[in-house]
Amino acid sequence: MLTPLYCVALYSSTQCLIHPKNFNFEGALETQESDLQIPSDEQLKALQARCLTDSGKAKKALKKRLIVLVPDHWLTVIDHKIEKLPKDVAPLAALSIAAENIFVPPDQISFAYRQQKHPEKGNFLKVFACPTRWCELLCEPFRGYSQSVWLMSYWQYQQAVKSATPWRWFHRFKLVPYNPELEKRRQLKVKLYCLLGLSLVLHLLGWIGLNWITPVQVVTTSNIQETQAEIAPPANNMQQLASFVVFAQHLPQAMRLQTFEADSQYAYLKLTAPLARLQALIKTKAAEFPQWEWGMELLHSHPPAYPNQQEVVDAKITVKLIP
Repeated sequence: MLTPLYCVALYSSTQCLIHPKNFNFEGALETQESDLQIPSDEQLKALQARCLTDSGKAKKALKKRLIVLVPDHWLTVIDHKIEKLPKDVAPLAALSIAAENIFVPPDQISFAYRQQKHPEKGNFLKVFACPTRWCELLCEPFRGYSQSVWLMSYWQYQQAVKSATPWRWFHRFKLVPYNPELEKRRQLKVKLYCLLGLSLVLHLLGWIGLNWITPVQVVTTSNIQETQAEIAPPANNMQQLASFVVFAQHLPQAMRLQTFEADSQYAYLKLTAPLARLQALIKTKAAEFPQWEWGMELLHSHPPAYPNQQEVVDAKITVKLIP
């Protein structure tokens, strides 16, 4: 993968400097070992102000993509010994580990993680985390100048530039809040709307065929009632399907949607989620939509990532759309 043009904002406790991507990083690593202070919010804003006013070249460089680098000890870094995790479970495990160590609600945490295997000590989950408020404070002054702004630690950046595909590593290492499968959800949304559009077209063609192609019949009250009875259920089902689409698009962040299928009578979801939260969600939605028949089939249970973790499962949710 080609690495796009970018620059680096390098923080220390006394300054913030803008560098090109090929700057000498070794000096910054040596400084980090002896500089263990973390600036206060006011000191940090003063560093940022000097960075953006002292150099016209800095503002010009910021028009590119920007990677914000901070000393490792400005973040919470956790090495958690664990069995190797599936890709769909690892983010939830990393988020839970981060929440236990920095005592911040999961929805207020920005984090990155990497699974590492030590030849003697086994598999580790390395987690970098901080409150999202701190992440935004470090990045916010640069967002008005740069195309994109990403936060990571010195160690993360050092590992990325050593790899054969640095830009891919930057994507994986940057600290962000938990927001799973945004692209997949966007694609799913497009598919669902296409399904609804196709269904409406088919019903429209059926209505045209019923009224223009079939032989003319004597119109009576009974004929009208029979026709209304035939047309009403599909229209009602389409409304229910649209409601279920909205439900699928707004699943809680802790739940990862895998597939979605639907027809005029049934809707099917496959997802990965904590079992207790999934059961509670279905109970709530069953009370909200009493006209639907709900069913859940457990497909697979993932091993716990740490002691006392909620059980995470793959499940298939079936909903019958009752006219």
